[in-house]
Amino acid sequence: MSAARHEKKGLSGGRRRLFAAAAVMLPFVLLAALELALRLAGVAAREPLFVPVDGFEDWRVQNERVAARYFPRGASLPTGLSDVFRPGVPGDSTLRIVVQGGSSAAGYPYFYGAAFSRMLALLLENAVPEGRVEVINTGLSAVNSYTLLDFAPEIVAIRPHAVLIYAGHNEFYGVLGVGSSQTLGRSPSLVNFYLDLQRLRTVRLLERGIRGTMSLVSGGDSGPADGNSDGRSGGRRPGADPAARTTLMERMVGEQRIPLSSDTYQAGLNQFSHNLERLIRTYTEAGIPVFVSTIASNEGDMPPFENAVADEEAYTAAVRQALRAVSAASDEALNALTELIRQEPDGALAFYARGLLHRRGGRMADARRDFVAARDRDALRFRASSDANEIIQRVGRLSGATVVDGEAALRAASTGSVIGSQFMLEHLHPNVDGYFVLADAFRRALMSEVANGAVRLPEPFQNGVAALSDDHPAVRSWRDNIAATPLDRRFGAFRLLQLQANWPFQEPGVGAFRDTLVARTMVDSLALPVFRGEMSWQEGTSRLSRRYAELGFDAEAVRAARALQMQFPFLPGPNAELGARYAAANLARRALDYYRKARDIEETPELLVAIGNTHIALGDGQAAEAAFVRALALRPSHEDATIRLAALLAASGRGAQAVERLRRDVDTYPDHGRARAILQRLSGASSGN
Repeated sequence: MSAARHEKKGLSGGRRRLFAAAAVMLPFVLLAALELALRLAGVAAREPLFVPVDGFEDWRVQNERVAARYFPRGASLPTGLSDVFRPGVPGDSTLRIVVQGGSSAAGYPYFYGAAFSRMLALLLENAVPEGRVEVINTGLSAVNSYTLLDFAPEIVAIRPHAVLIYAGHNEFYGVLGVGSSQTLGRSPSLVNFYLDLQRLRTVRLLERGIRGTMSLVSGGDSGPADGNSDGRSGGRRPGADPAARTTLMERMVGEQRIPLSSDTYQAGLNQFSHNLERLIRTYTEAGIPVFVSTIASNEGDMPPFENAVADEEAYTAAVRQALRAVSAASDEALNALTELIRQEPDGALAFYARGLLHRRGGRMADARRDFVAARDRDALRFRASSDANEIIQRVGRLSGATVVDGEAALRAASTGSVIGSQFMLEHLHPNVDGYFVLADAFRRALMSEVANGAVRLPEPFQNGVAALSDDHPAVRSWRDNIAATPLDRRFGAFRLLQLQANWPFQEPGVGAFRDTLVARTMVDSLALPVFRGEMSWQEGTSRLSRRYAELGFDAEAVRAARALQMQFPFLPGPNAELGARYAAANLARRALDYYRKARDIEETPELLVAIGNTHIALGDGQAAEAAFVRALALRPSHEDATIRLAALLAASGRGAQAVERLRRDVDTYPDHGRARAILQRLSGASSGN
């Protein structure tokens, strides 16, 4: 009887299942509540890719701290080009293109105007001046396909008309790469799952706690030291205390020797293939065309950094002995190197040395084959191998992208079809000419796909881009007008000196950049302070433009002003300065375009006077008069506006009105001496008549 009563008081099967389900769900409910609370409190927020421009909330720019998603707290973060754009879906007259990649995509070691994205933007703006062009470069140093894939949803959200990708060199040593000091393992699925989890604030808060505890236990931050080499540093100038720091290149290397036959090498290729396919499909499934380029590096003028051999010292000595023992052009030297290659097929240096001999003997096809083989076997994997380009070709086509053969374009432009110092600065970063070749390769691909209807752009760009053949006026003048200034070039040269003074270009601990640079030219006197962090790039470039204008070098003055305007299109000053430089170069229509852009941002009497003067140069007196009248409406005391309006009235046969304008001005503003003098001359002329 008591047993029966006890059974009645017990839970029914349904209730037991309900309580069991509640017990299982409770942790998830608590986590969801914690996540909601963290979001409401603004705690542990993930750094967004794009943020408002400080002081200009209607513009967006790449977040300088977005790389904090991947690097340890306290580490120096690479930053990008800071291209700005208007938020929201682009309008009918706006072309929006996003560029992705590493330091080469971002134009390292130069500032801004040397990046192939800026070159392409300049061409598009010149070809279709009636439209708005937004080429947004999201490239960062020391990142690879994990970062590109992580950025993709936020890039899709801004609805670009196309995405251009130039990436692949950083697959091993870029952050989270299989050979990186910041790796999380060899499974792309698991690493991407970790990045997805990071979107949860609960996970980020937990991660911060773990890292903080580890830092306390180890007595400091376990991440890379602050400093900068292979990228634009967020917060530390490029030349700051370099002797006390390693370069970004050195800090990112975890596994220094990665032979072709190694599991790590294959894992790096799998990582690249997996992520590239997902990246391209993310865009194509959103209806966004993708242009992905093969990547190039210095083959002919950069010896391999590391040989995958058992005895590096003996191997290197054998290569040198083969070159010293006999004449460099003899068959005996070639045979000695060929035998060494047979004995050590994974060694890179013997291939490179044999390539040098072939080139010296004029056998360019053989030289090119050996140089490529040496690059592919370089066990310090800063330069992507031929396998990476095969992945780009295969995955790109299978995933629906347009493959741009940037490597083939550079090879075709290179002497003997060997890519070397003609277009490369060191191991893989192009010089300004090299970046232009890449820009032109993307131009050709974009033009072709638009012309055949595979890519649709907003009007008026559809016809304008489809017409960008080699004989188009904008294309013919393109190379001469790129916005890479002499200051940018010198800054890049200083940065290159800093990079090459350290490992792997020098032995560890031997190289240390010492800033003993001396300014020997006018450009140096501006580039050095910018390099040392004593002057902003904006100030240095503005001074450069003014100096060239004073010297009468109109083309260079325009180039510098154009670089400023492209970097700061939301500011009235750079637009007005570019307008003034075009006006001085007798390019009145171009001057008017940028004076108007400046006026649309901030209308001032000075701008209106400049606009009026430009209309006079174009023979449009009516528009000039309207501009001067508007200037005086804003500031009746503006003497220049009064004088220019009076001159225009007098020139058009309205002398009495001109005299009356001047008389009212000098009566109201007795200190206007120039207006008084002109009034006296006009009054005298009227009396004489």
